[in-house]
Amino acid sequence: MTQGRWILPIVLLAMARPAAAQELPSLEKLLEEANRAVAEQKDKIRENVEEAVKTFRRASKGANGADEVEVRAQRLRVASLGPAALPDLMTALRAEKNAGVVANIADTVAAIRDPASIAPLLEFASQADPEPAAAAIRAVGLIGDRESVPSVLALAEATPDGPVHASCLVALARLEADAAHPLWERGVQSRSSVVRAAAVEALGLVGRSGDVKLVSERLTDDNDDVVFAAIDAIGRLAERTRSSQALKALHEVLARENQAFVDAALTVVGKVGNDTSKGHLKSLVDRLGADEANAGFEGTIRLRKRAAITLYQLGDVYGRDELAKPHKKAIRAARNARAARGQWEALSDLYWEFGDWKSAIDATEKAIDPQEIRSLQTNNLRIARCYARLGNFSRAAKFLQKAEGAPPWVDVADDESFREMRQDRRYRDKFER
Repeated sequence: MTQGRWILPIVLLAMARPAAAQELPSLEKLLEEANRAVAEQKDKIRENVEEAVKTFRRASKGANGADEVEVRAQRLRVASLGPAALPDLMTALRAEKNAGVVANIADTVAAIRDPASIAPLLEFASQADPEPAAAAIRAVGLIGDRESVPSVLALAEATPDGPVHASCLVALARLEADAAHPLWERGVQSRSSVVRAAAVEALGLVGRSGDVKLVSERLTDDNDDVVFAAIDAIGRLAERTRSSQALKALHEVLARENQAFVDAALTVVGKVGNDTSKGHLKSLVDRLGADEANAGFEGTIRLRKRAAITLYQLGDVYGRDELAKPHKKAIRAARNARAARGQWEALSDLYWEFGDWKSAIDATEKAIDPQEIRSLQTNNLRIARCYARLGNFSRAAKFLQKAEGAPPWVDVADDESFREMRQDRRYRDKFER
Protein backbone atom coordinates (compact mmCIF):
# COMPACT_ATOMS: atom_id res chain seq x y z
CA MET A 1 0.00 0.00 0.00
CA THR A 2 1.19 3.56 -0.65
CA GLN A 3 1.96 5.94 2.17
CA GLY A 4 -0.75 8.34 0.92
CA ARG A 5 -3.52 5.89 1.78
CA TRP A 6 -2.53 6.10 5.46
CA ILE A 7 -2.80 9.87 5.84
CA LEU A 8 -6.23 9.76 7.48
CA PRO A 9 -5.49 6.94 9.97
CA ILE A 10 -2.20 8.57 10.86
CA VAL A 11 -3.87 11.91 11.55
CA LEU A 12 -6.59 10.22 13.60
CA LEU A 13 -4.03 8.36 15.67
CA ALA A 14 -2.11 11.54 16.25
CA MET A 15 -5.25 13.44 17.29
CA ALA A 16 -6.19 10.71 19.73
CA ARG A 17 -2.99 11.23 21.73
CA PRO A 18 -2.98 13.75 24.61
CA ALA A 19 -1.18 16.99 24.02
CA ALA A 20 2.16 16.97 25.80
CA ALA A 21 5.51 18.55 25.64
CA GLN A 22 7.26 15.28 24.78
CA GLU A 23 8.26 14.47 21.23
CA LEU A 24 5.45 13.20 18.93
CA PRO A 25 5.59 9.61 17.64
CA SER A 26 7.50 9.13 14.45
CA LEU A 27 5.78 8.63 11.11
CA GLU A 28 7.12 5.09 11.04
CA LYS A 29 5.57 4.34 14.41
CA LEU A 30 2.19 5.68 13.32
CA LEU A 31 2.34 3.64 10.12
CA GLU A 32 3.19 0.55 12.12
CA GLU A 33 0.17 1.04 14.41
CA ALA A 34 -2.13 1.75 11.45
CA ASN A 35 -0.96 -1.38 9.66
CA ARG A 36 -1.51 -3.42 12.81
CA ALA A 37 -5.09 -2.11 13.11
CA VAL A 38 -5.79 -2.95 9.47
CA ALA A 39 -4.32 -6.43 9.87
CA GLU A 40 -6.48 -7.04 12.93
CA GLN A 41 -9.56 -5.94 11.01
CA LYS A 42 -8.68 -8.27 8.14
CA ASP A 43 -8.24 -11.14 10.59
CA LYS A 44 -11.68 -10.48 12.07
CA ILE A 45 -13.26 -10.46 8.60
CA ARG A 46 -11.50 -13.69 7.68
CA GLU A 47 -12.68 -15.32 10.92
CA ASN A 48 -16.26 -14.25 10.19
CA VAL A 49 -16.12 -15.69 6.67
CA GLU A 50 -14.57 -18.95 7.90
CA GLU A 51 -17.27 -19.30 10.56
CA ALA A 52 -19.98 -18.70 7.95
CA VAL A 53 -18.51 -21.33 5.64
CA LYS A 54 -18.46 -23.83 8.52
CA THR A 55 -22.17 -23.15 9.06
CA PHE A 56 -22.86 -23.62 5.34
CA ARG A 57 -21.03 -26.95 5.43
CA ARG A 58 -23.03 -28.13 8.44
CA ALA A 59 -26.23 -27.14 6.65
CA SER A 60 -25.21 -29.22 3.64
CA LYS A 61 -25.25 -32.35 5.85
CA GLY A 62 -29.03 -32.25 6.13
CA ALA A 63 -31.18 -32.79 9.22
CA ASN A 64 -28.25 -33.00 11.65
CA GLY A 65 -26.58 -29.84 10.39
CA ALA A 66 -27.31 -26.11 10.68
CA ASP A 67 -30.84 -25.00 9.85
CA GLU A 68 -31.92 -22.32 7.39
CA VAL A 69 -32.25 -19.72 10.14
CA GLU A 70 -28.58 -20.14 11.08
CA VAL A 71 -27.54 -20.04 7.43
CA ARG A 72 -29.52 -16.87 6.78
CA ALA A 73 -28.08 -15.22 9.90
CA GLN A 74 -24.51 -16.02 8.81
CA ARG A 75 -25.14 -14.68 5.29
CA LEU A 76 -26.53 -11.42 6.68
CA ARG A 77 -23.72 -11.06 9.21
CA VAL A 78 -20.97 -11.47 6.63
CA ALA A 79 -22.78 -9.33 4.06
CA SER A 80 -22.99 -6.54 6.65
CA LEU A 81 -19.17 -6.38 6.57
CA GLY A 82 -19.48 -4.97 3.06
CA PRO A 83 -16.99 -5.13 0.19
CA ALA A 84 -14.12 -5.75 2.61
CA ALA A 85 -15.37 -9.34 2.95
CA LEU A 86 -15.30 -10.04 -0.79
CA PRO A 87 -11.66 -11.20 -1.13
CA ASP A 88 -12.10 -13.86 1.56
CA LEU A 89 -15.50 -14.88 0.18
CA MET A 90 -14.10 -15.31 -3.32
CA THR A 91 -11.16 -17.32 -1.95
CA ALA A 92 -13.60 -19.59 -0.13
CA LEU A 93 -15.76 -19.86 -3.26
CA ARG A 94 -12.85 -21.03 -5.41
CA ALA A 95 -11.67 -23.56 -2.82
CA GLU A 96 -15.07 -25.12 -2.05
CA LYS A 97 -16.10 -28.42 -3.65
CA ASN A 98 -19.63 -28.80 -2.24
CA ALA A 99 -22.19 -27.24 -4.61
CA GLY A 100 -24.59 -26.37 -1.77
CA VAL A 101 -21.88 -24.55 0.15
CA VAL A 102 -20.82 -22.73 -3.02
CA ALA A 103 -24.43 -21.59 -3.49
CA ASN A 104 -24.54 -20.08 0.01
CA ILE A 105 -21.19 -18.36 -0.44
CA ALA A 106 -22.33 -16.95 -3.79
CA ASP A 107 -25.59 -15.72 -2.27
CA THR A 108 -23.56 -13.97 0.43
CA VAL A 109 -21.46 -12.27 -2.23
CA ALA A 110 -24.67 -11.21 -3.98
CA ALA A 111 -26.07 -9.74 -0.75
CA ILE A 112 -23.15 -7.29 -0.61
CA ARG A 113 -24.36 -5.86 -3.96
CA ASP A 114 -20.94 -4.71 -5.11
CA PRO A 115 -20.53 -4.61 -8.93
CA ALA A 116 -16.81 -5.21 -8.40
CA SER A 117 -17.61 -8.84 -7.55
CA ILE A 118 -19.20 -9.53 -10.95
CA ALA A 119 -15.96 -10.04 -12.89
CA PRO A 120 -14.54 -12.66 -10.47
CA LEU A 121 -17.93 -14.39 -10.31
CA LEU A 122 -18.09 -14.63 -14.10
CA GLU A 123 -14.50 -15.87 -14.23
CA PHE A 124 -15.35 -18.52 -11.64
CA ALA A 125 -18.46 -19.54 -13.60
CA SER A 126 -16.43 -19.99 -16.78
CA GLN A 127 -14.12 -22.49 -15.09
CA ALA A 128 -16.27 -24.29 -12.51
CA ASP A 129 -18.45 -27.39 -12.77
CA PRO A 130 -22.07 -26.77 -13.83
CA GLU A 131 -23.75 -26.57 -10.40
CA PRO A 132 -21.21 -24.18 -8.79
CA ALA A 133 -21.11 -22.14 -12.00
CA ALA A 134 -24.90 -21.84 -11.94
CA ALA A 135 -24.73 -20.54 -8.36
CA ALA A 136 -22.23 -17.86 -9.40
CA ILE A 137 -24.45 -16.74 -12.30
CA ARG A 138 -27.41 -16.57 -9.94
CA ALA A 139 -25.37 -14.19 -7.77
CA VAL A 140 -24.59 -12.01 -10.78
CA GLY A 141 -28.30 -11.70 -11.50
CA LEU A 142 -29.08 -10.83 -7.88
CA ILE A 143 -26.43 -8.09 -7.82
CA GLY A 144 -28.39 -6.51 -10.66
CA ASP A 145 -25.73 -4.55 -12.55
CA ARG A 146 -26.94 -4.35 -16.16
CA GLU A 147 -23.35 -3.93 -17.35
CA SER A 148 -23.07 -7.70 -16.92
CA VAL A 149 -25.78 -8.45 -19.50
CA PRO A 150 -23.45 -9.02 -22.50
CA SER A 151 -21.30 -11.47 -20.53
CA VAL A 152 -24.29 -13.44 -19.22
CA LEU A 153 -25.85 -13.50 -22.70
CA ALA A 154 -22.63 -14.85 -24.15
CA LEU A 155 -22.45 -17.55 -21.48
CA ALA A 156 -26.09 -18.50 -22.12
CA GLU A 157 -25.36 -18.91 -25.84
CA ALA A 158 -22.23 -20.95 -25.07
CA THR A 159 -24.13 -23.35 -22.77
CA PRO A 160 -27.42 -24.08 -24.58
CA ASP A 161 -28.62 -26.60 -22.02
CA GLY A 162 -28.24 -27.62 -18.39
CA PRO A 163 -28.05 -25.75 -15.06
CA VAL A 164 -25.69 -22.98 -16.25
CA HIS A 165 -28.00 -22.05 -19.13
CA ALA A 166 -30.97 -22.20 -16.77
CA SER A 167 -29.27 -19.89 -14.29
CA CYS A 168 -28.39 -17.48 -17.10
CA LEU A 169 -32.05 -17.30 -18.16
CA VAL A 170 -33.18 -16.24 -14.68
CA ALA A 171 -30.24 -13.86 -14.21
CA LEU A 172 -31.03 -12.15 -17.53
CA ALA A 173 -34.62 -11.65 -16.39
CA ARG A 174 -33.43 -10.04 -13.17
CA LEU A 175 -31.14 -7.85 -15.23
CA GLU A 176 -34.12 -6.83 -17.44
CA ALA A 177 -32.31 -7.94 -20.58
CA ASP A 178 -34.89 -7.56 -23.36
CA ALA A 179 -32.48 -9.15 -25.82
CA ALA A 180 -32.87 -12.45 -23.96
CA HIS A 181 -36.54 -12.90 -24.86
CA PRO A 182 -35.80 -15.35 -27.74
CA LEU A 183 -33.79 -17.43 -25.27
CA TRP A 184 -36.74 -17.54 -22.85
CA GLU A 185 -39.13 -18.52 -25.64
CA ARG A 186 -36.86 -21.37 -26.70
CA GLY A 187 -36.29 -22.31 -23.08
CA VAL A 188 -39.92 -23.15 -22.34
CA GLN A 189 -39.74 -25.76 -25.11
CA SER A 190 -36.41 -27.23 -24.00
CA ARG A 191 -36.00 -30.96 -23.49
CA SER A 192 -34.42 -30.14 -20.11
CA SER A 193 -36.95 -29.69 -17.31
CA VAL A 194 -34.42 -27.52 -15.44
CA VAL A 195 -34.25 -25.13 -18.39
CA ARG A 196 -38.04 -25.15 -18.87
CA ALA A 197 -38.58 -24.26 -15.22
CA ALA A 198 -35.99 -21.47 -15.41
CA ALA A 199 -37.47 -20.04 -18.62
CA VAL A 200 -40.93 -20.00 -17.06
CA GLU A 201 -39.56 -18.30 -13.93
CA ALA A 202 -37.81 -15.72 -16.13
CA LEU A 203 -41.00 -14.90 -18.03
CA GLY A 204 -42.79 -14.42 -14.72
CA LEU A 205 -40.09 -12.06 -13.49
CA VAL A 206 -40.23 -10.00 -16.69
CA GLY A 207 -44.02 -9.77 -16.42
CA ARG A 208 -45.29 -9.25 -19.97
CA SER A 209 -48.93 -9.93 -20.73
CA GLY A 210 -47.93 -11.38 -24.10
CA ASP A 211 -46.16 -14.25 -22.32
CA VAL A 212 -49.24 -15.54 -20.46
CA LYS A 213 -49.97 -18.18 -23.10
CA LEU A 214 -46.38 -19.46 -23.12
CA VAL A 215 -46.38 -19.83 -19.34
CA SER A 216 -49.92 -21.29 -19.16
CA GLU A 217 -48.91 -24.11 -21.48
CA ARG A 218 -46.36 -25.26 -18.88
CA LEU A 219 -49.11 -25.75 -16.28
CA THR A 220 -49.66 -29.17 -17.83
CA ASP A 221 -45.97 -30.02 -18.10
CA ASP A 222 -45.03 -33.61 -17.30
CA ASN A 223 -42.46 -32.40 -14.75
CA ASP A 224 -43.75 -31.23 -11.38
CA ASP A 225 -41.00 -28.63 -10.86
CA VAL A 226 -41.94 -26.97 -14.13
CA VAL A 227 -45.61 -26.90 -13.12
CA PHE A 228 -44.79 -25.29 -9.76
CA ALA A 229 -42.62 -22.70 -11.53
CA ALA A 230 -45.47 -22.02 -13.95
CA ILE A 231 -47.98 -21.53 -11.11
CA ASP A 232 -45.71 -18.99 -9.46
CA ALA A 233 -44.98 -17.26 -12.79
CA ILE A 234 -48.68 -17.08 -13.70
CA GLY A 235 -49.29 -15.46 -10.33
CA ARG A 236 -46.66 -12.81 -11.05
CA LEU A 237 -48.15 -12.18 -14.47
CA ALA A 238 -51.65 -11.88 -13.02
CA GLU A 239 -50.41 -9.42 -10.41
CA ARG A 240 -48.39 -7.26 -12.80
CA THR A 241 -50.56 -7.29 -15.91
CA ARG A 242 -54.05 -7.84 -14.41
CA SER A 243 -54.49 -10.40 -17.17
CA SER A 244 -57.82 -12.22 -16.99
CA GLN A 245 -56.23 -15.08 -18.92
CA ALA A 246 -53.56 -15.50 -16.25
CA LEU A 247 -56.17 -15.63 -13.50
CA LYS A 248 -58.28 -18.05 -15.54
CA ALA A 249 -55.27 -20.36 -15.82
CA LEU A 250 -54.87 -20.28 -12.03
CA HIS A 251 -58.54 -21.08 -11.54
CA GLU A 252 -58.14 -24.12 -13.78
CA VAL A 253 -55.36 -25.39 -11.54
CA LEU A 254 -57.74 -25.21 -8.56
CA ALA A 255 -59.95 -27.77 -10.31
CA ARG A 256 -57.16 -30.32 -10.71
CA GLU A 257 -56.84 -33.51 -8.68
CA ASN A 258 -53.17 -33.05 -7.76
CA GLN A 259 -53.41 -31.55 -4.28
CA ALA A 260 -49.84 -30.23 -4.31
CA PHE A 261 -50.60 -28.14 -7.41
CA VAL A 262 -53.88 -26.95 -5.87
CA ASP A 263 -52.03 -26.00 -2.69
CA ALA A 264 -49.49 -23.93 -4.64
CA ALA A 265 -52.26 -22.27 -6.66
CA LEU A 266 -54.10 -21.33 -3.45
CA THR A 267 -51.05 -19.42 -2.24
CA VAL A 268 -51.03 -17.40 -5.44
CA VAL A 269 -54.81 -16.88 -5.62
CA GLY A 270 -54.67 -15.53 -2.07
CA LYS A 271 -52.44 -12.74 -3.38
CA VAL A 272 -54.01 -11.95 -6.75
CA GLY A 273 -57.54 -13.34 -6.60
CA ASN A 274 -60.65 -11.24 -7.25
CA ASP A 275 -64.41 -11.69 -7.21
CA THR A 276 -64.25 -14.22 -10.04
CA SER A 277 -62.00 -16.36 -7.86
CA LYS A 278 -64.68 -16.78 -5.20
CA GLY A 279 -66.84 -19.17 -7.20
CA HIS A 280 -63.85 -21.39 -7.96
CA LEU A 281 -62.84 -21.43 -4.29
CA LYS A 282 -66.37 -22.31 -3.20
CA SER A 283 -66.38 -25.19 -5.66
CA LEU A 284 -63.06 -26.38 -4.27
CA VAL A 285 -64.37 -26.26 -0.68
CA ASP A 286 -67.42 -28.29 -1.74
CA ARG A 287 -65.43 -30.77 -3.83
CA LEU A 288 -62.96 -31.51 -1.06
CA GLY A 289 -65.79 -31.84 1.44
CA ALA A 290 -67.59 -34.33 -0.79
CA ASP A 291 -64.44 -36.37 -1.53
CA GLU A 292 -65.44 -39.37 0.56
CA ALA A 293 -62.43 -41.44 -0.47
CA ASN A 294 -60.01 -38.86 0.93
CA ALA A 295 -62.25 -36.97 3.36
CA GLY A 296 -60.42 -38.25 6.45
CA PHE A 297 -56.93 -37.67 5.13
CA GLU A 298 -55.04 -34.92 6.89
CA GLY A 299 -53.91 -33.45 3.57
CA THR A 300 -57.48 -33.13 2.29
CA ILE A 301 -58.68 -31.56 5.55
CA ARG A 302 -55.82 -29.08 5.55
CA LEU A 303 -56.31 -28.20 1.89
CA ARG A 304 -60.04 -27.62 2.36
CA LYS A 305 -59.32 -25.32 5.27
CA ARG A 306 -56.75 -23.43 3.18
CA ALA A 307 -59.30 -22.95 0.42
CA ALA A 308 -61.86 -21.68 2.94
CA ILE A 309 -59.33 -19.28 4.50
CA THR A 310 -58.31 -17.96 1.08
CA LEU A 311 -61.99 -17.38 0.31
CA TYR A 312 -62.42 -15.57 3.64
CA GLN A 313 -59.44 -13.34 2.82
CA LEU A 314 -61.29 -12.33 -0.34
CA GLY A 315 -64.26 -11.27 1.77
CA ASP A 316 -66.49 -14.35 1.55
CA VAL A 317 -67.51 -16.36 4.65
CA TYR A 318 -68.93 -19.37 2.79
CA GLY A 319 -65.94 -21.64 3.42
CA ARG A 320 -65.65 -20.60 7.05
CA ASP A 321 -69.32 -21.38 7.66
CA GLU A 322 -69.05 -24.75 5.90
CA LEU A 323 -66.19 -25.78 8.18
CA ALA A 324 -68.10 -24.54 11.23
CA LYS A 325 -71.24 -26.61 10.45
CA PRO A 326 -70.08 -29.91 12.04
CA HIS A 327 -69.18 -28.12 15.29
CA LYS A 328 -72.51 -26.27 15.44
CA LYS A 329 -74.35 -29.50 14.76
CA ALA A 330 -72.45 -31.21 17.58
CA ILE A 331 -73.29 -28.33 19.93
CA ARG A 332 -76.99 -28.77 19.24
CA ALA A 333 -76.69 -32.50 19.86
CA ALA A 334 -74.50 -32.19 22.97
CA ARG A 335 -75.80 -34.16 25.96
CA ASN A 336 -74.25 -31.87 28.55
CA ALA A 337 -72.64 -28.45 28.97
CA ARG A 338 -69.14 -29.90 29.10
CA ALA A 339 -69.49 -31.51 25.67
CA ALA A 340 -70.93 -28.29 24.26
CA ARG A 341 -68.05 -26.24 25.67
CA GLY A 342 -65.60 -28.59 23.95
CA GLN A 343 -67.21 -27.84 20.59
CA TRP A 344 -67.27 -24.10 21.28
CA GLU A 345 -63.56 -24.32 22.04
CA ALA A 346 -63.00 -26.11 18.70
CA LEU A 347 -64.99 -23.37 16.97
CA SER A 348 -62.85 -20.75 18.68
CA ASP A 349 -59.73 -22.47 17.30
CA LEU A 350 -61.28 -22.52 13.83
CA TYR A 351 -62.19 -18.83 13.85
CA TRP A 352 -58.73 -18.00 15.18
CA GLU A 353 -57.14 -19.70 12.17
CA PHE A 354 -59.31 -17.56 9.90
CA GLY A 355 -58.37 -14.37 11.68
CA ASP A 356 -62.06 -13.85 12.49
CA TRP A 357 -61.41 -12.30 15.88
CA LYS A 358 -64.99 -11.26 16.64
CA SER A 359 -66.39 -14.74 16.04
CA ALA A 360 -63.49 -16.22 18.01
CA ILE A 361 -64.39 -14.01 20.98
CA ASP A 362 -68.03 -15.12 20.86
CA ALA A 363 -67.10 -18.81 20.67
CA THR A 364 -64.44 -18.52 23.38
CA GLU A 365 -66.84 -16.86 25.81
CA LYS A 366 -69.18 -19.83 25.40
CA ALA A 367 -66.28 -22.25 25.95
CA ILE A 368 -65.46 -20.90 29.42
CA ASP A 369 -66.17 -23.14 32.37
CA PRO A 370 -66.49 -20.72 35.32
CA GLN A 371 -65.72 -23.55 37.76
CA GLU A 372 -62.31 -24.38 36.27
CA ILE A 373 -59.35 -22.08 36.81
CA ARG A 374 -57.54 -23.44 33.75
CA SER A 375 -60.56 -22.71 31.54
CA LEU A 376 -60.80 -19.17 32.91
CA GLN A 377 -57.10 -18.62 32.35
CA THR A 378 -56.68 -19.99 28.84
CA ASN A 379 -59.97 -18.73 27.41
CA ASN A 380 -59.79 -15.23 28.88
CA LEU A 381 -56.24 -15.00 27.57
CA ARG A 382 -57.52 -16.04 24.12
CA ILE A 383 -60.20 -13.31 24.32
CA ALA A 384 -57.55 -10.76 25.32
CA ARG A 385 -55.50 -11.74 22.28
CA CYS A 386 -58.53 -11.31 20.01
CA TYR A 387 -59.33 -7.85 21.35
CA ALA A 388 -55.69 -6.83 20.98
CA ARG A 389 -55.77 -8.00 17.34
CA LEU A 390 -58.88 -5.87 16.84
CA GLY A 391 -57.11 -2.84 18.30
CA ASN A 392 -59.42 -2.67 21.33
CA PHE A 393 -56.66 -2.46 23.90
CA SER A 394 -58.85 -1.49 26.86
CA ARG A 395 -60.93 -4.66 26.44
CA ALA A 396 -57.76 -6.69 25.94
CA ALA A 397 -56.39 -5.31 29.22
CA LYS A 398 -59.65 -6.20 31.01
CA PHE A 399 -59.48 -9.83 29.91
CA LEU A 400 -55.77 -10.09 30.70
CA GLN A 401 -56.72 -9.18 34.26
CA LYS A 402 -59.60 -11.68 34.24
CA ALA A 403 -57.31 -14.54 33.19
CA GLU A 404 -57.03 -15.77 36.77
CA GLY A 405 -53.77 -17.51 37.49
CA ALA A 406 -52.38 -16.49 34.09
CA PRO A 407 -48.75 -15.43 33.77
CA PRO A 408 -48.03 -11.73 34.41
CA TRP A 409 -48.11 -9.38 31.43
CA VAL A 410 -44.34 -9.51 31.02
CA ASP A 411 -44.59 -13.24 30.27
CA VAL A 412 -46.87 -12.62 27.26
CA ALA A 413 -44.90 -9.56 26.10
CA ASP A 414 -43.45 -11.47 23.16
CA ASP A 415 -46.86 -12.71 22.01
CA GLU A 416 -47.42 -11.38 18.48
CA SER A 417 -51.06 -10.60 19.36
CA PHE A 418 -49.91 -7.88 21.73
CA ARG A 419 -47.29 -6.34 19.44
CA GLU A 420 -49.20 -3.09 18.79
CA MET A 421 -50.60 -2.95 22.31
CA ARG A 422 -47.02 -3.03 23.68
CA GLN A 423 -46.36 0.25 21.85
CA ASP A 424 -49.30 2.02 23.50
CA ARG A 425 -48.03 4.31 26.25
CA ARG A 426 -50.92 3.27 28.52
CA TYR A 427 -49.74 -0.34 28.64
CA ARG A 428 -46.05 -0.23 27.73
CA ASP A 429 -44.82 -0.38 31.32
CA LYS A 430 -46.94 -3.41 32.12
CA PHE A 431 -45.24 -5.45 29.40
CA GLU A 432 -41.70 -4.41 30.27
CA ARG A 433 -39.58 -6.79 32.26
